[in-house]
Amino acid sequence: MASTHLSAAELLALEDRQIGFFLADARPLEANAADLYPVAQVLHTACIALAAQLPKVIDEVVARVGSPEAFAHRLRRVLSHATARDLAGAALIATWGREMARLEALDDIAPNDADCAAVLRFCYEVIRHYRIDGEPHPDDAAGLGSNYRILPAAEAQALAQRCDALGPTQAGEVRELTRAMRALAFLAEGQLREAVMMHGPYPTGTRGMQLIVVECADVQGTRTPGEDFTGIAPVEVASLAIAIQVRDCDITADRFGTLHLQTWDTARLVAASLLTRTDQGLCGIPIARAGDLRRQFEARQAALRQRVADWQVARRMSAGIGQAHALLCRLLTAAGCSHEELEIARQRAREAGAPIVARHFDRNLQRAPEELPFFIKLRAYLAGDEPRLFTPFGSTTG
Repeated sequence: MASTHLSAAELLALEDRQIGFFLADARPLEANAADLYPVAQVLHTACIALAAQLPKVIDEVVARVGSPEAFAHRLRRVLSHATARDLAGAALIATWGREMARLEALDDIAPNDADCAAVLRFCYEVIRHYRIDGEPHPDDAAGLGSNYRILPAAEAQALAQRCDALGPTQAGEVRELTRAMRALAFLAEGQLREAVMMHGPYPTGTRGMQLIVVECADVQGTRTPGEDFTGIAPVEVASLAIAIQVRDCDITADRFGTLHLQTWDTARLVAASLLTRTDQGLCGIPIARAGDLRRQFEARQAALRQRVADWQVARRMSAGIGQAHALLCRLLTAAGCSHEELEIARQRAREAGAPIVARHFDRNLQRAPEELPFFIKLRAYLAGDEPRLFTPFGSTTG
């Protein structure tokens, strides 16, 4: 298991290296598929606002569950409300928000070093207990590693045993359902990232056969405060996990809980299971429903896409910032907050972030991505012209 004795400076340096590895190996900066939302401008506004709120949210999580380790064990299940994407996302918000504020000389609202370090330590401790191998990242020297496993071997084996053999037509439907769920989740997250967790690969006991799980705990997508999505047909299930046995696939994993499969075609999909979470636990959905569910995902994604496309850019930016707040809600939901408590927390977050958002909204909306100071530094860092992305703790200048 990874070290428990990293200093604040070492945690920041580790995050600096890992985000560099991720952008170089897993998701190059220019490879963002967003076409509706002004992603860079949304991030440059939302990260500053959210970074100031994260420490309080994390304090509430720990107060409820007892420790980062206890929180990790709550997340170690299929269709958890918070996953790897949220833990890595919290570290990103804390560090990016701090650096963005410093580069804009916003000393009055820049997250202080102690708060940023506390968020990094929480994320580090949770992730190393969340991942089965006890490591905080899939690889300590690259953006892609061999796996992102969170389930104990016995649970993974039980999940594999729930899978039904697939014929060619069924395999195609399952593959298309996976694609449709990811497309809807990407749009529902303001095209910042997918609201999808992928974990595995898990051994199945059969040579060349591995189990992967693709899941989304909120298939409807987080409703953006102030935006009206009435009239758009929902998907009939609230959550969906697709457990898939694949044969002879080259699989790697990144820190955000995304598996990267090479040569993934229907011939390699051997068996699958569709699952949703109810009050009774994980319940199976017949594989025969895959095509119908896929059509529901596609219809909702198309309708949401048309609705957003009709908005002015300023409204898209406002919606994207609102959707970024979903990360705070997922952490609190996973810690056991009730619906009523979550609504109070959501309102508190909006009110706390409003002055910060208002201060930057118009200015950031008018600037192109290449004009935003943080992204200027990020490109220089990835090109090797900056020795580090994040200003070391204790520095008085950026």
